[in-house]
Amino acid sequence: MNEESKITVDVMWKRLNESGLEHLFLLKDDECITANSVILTMREDKPIRILYNIYCNLDWKVRKFDVQIFDGKHRNIVLQSDGSGNWTTDTGKLVKSLEGCIDIDISATPFTNTIPVRRLSLKSGESREIKVVYIDIYNFNLRPVNQRYTCVESNLNGCKYRYENLNSGFTAEFYVDKDGLVIDYPNLFKRVYNTGRKK
Repeated sequence: MNEESKITVDVMWKRLNESGLEHLFLLKDDECITANSVILTMREDKPIRILYNIYCNLDWKVRKFDVQIFDGKHRNIVLQSDGSGNWTTDTGKLVKSLEGCIDIDISATPFTNTIPVRRLSLKSGESREIKVVYIDIYNFNLRPVNQRYTCVESNLNGCKYRYENLNSGFTAEFYVDKDGLVIDYPNLFKRVYNTGRKK
């Protein structure tokens, strides 16, 4: 492994619709992209801790994720993908309901917007419909969801995107930097710290 090619990024977001803070550590090397994060938040006046790890190949296709939630009890979801829309459990069982999903969307973090933003690399005015594994953290279940991403405008510093959940009708516009990391997701998340460096 070439140490010079390692890139690490530390990011923190605060939640705008409720108390909470997320710290994400992102590592990219010659073989994969790894995201490791902890979210501390509240739900119905009770503290919740969420941990997740996401492993992508260098084309930003998710190959594995592990999500844990601590809310008085511990729950955990682990799934693996071949990068072509086929998902299996950690015991190797095929999850047929998620067939065709390439990306994932964890409800409690803005980071999972980065994955399709980087994978699709849309130019200004371009739009793409995708199918994702949607992880509803608070109800702790997952399901396939159809989404649309549109690059509304772009410049040297970043892009403005429109996100649409085609199942629920939810629509939002958010801003990312040139690395595809969310800067501001109005009414939901705002970045409060960011640093990137090569090892």
